[in-house]
Amino acid sequence: MLDSLEQPDLFRIRAVVEYLYAFWGAFEDTGDETEVALAHFGRLVERLDLALRLGHDTAQQRAWRARLYRLSSVLTVDVPVERIPDAETPEERAEALLSVNRLFREAYTHGS
Repeated sequence: MLDSLEQPDLFRIRAVVEYLYAFWGAFEDTGDETEVALAHFGRLVERLDLALRLGHDTAQQRAWRARLYRLSSVLTVDVPVERIPDAETPEERAEALLSVNRLFREAYTHGS
């Protein structure tokens, strides 16, 4: 949709965002608790991945890791967020990204 716009049309973009919020709201209401937790876990992993790729500060990275850790109690899986290093340099970010991807694969195998 964004590629088709010559000038950003915020009203059209707003409609897409509202559809996304409606989807997640409906999913949370109808989904099994484990399925919803797994979906949120995946979203948080994606946000942490983006924070690392975009070079967000370590405080923001730690906030995403803390949210992942709290969510792990619902999934009843061990989420070793301490294995994800603080990342400031490009090399540290690359290593942290590998850790995040391994973390998701490990937790996903325990999902519903």
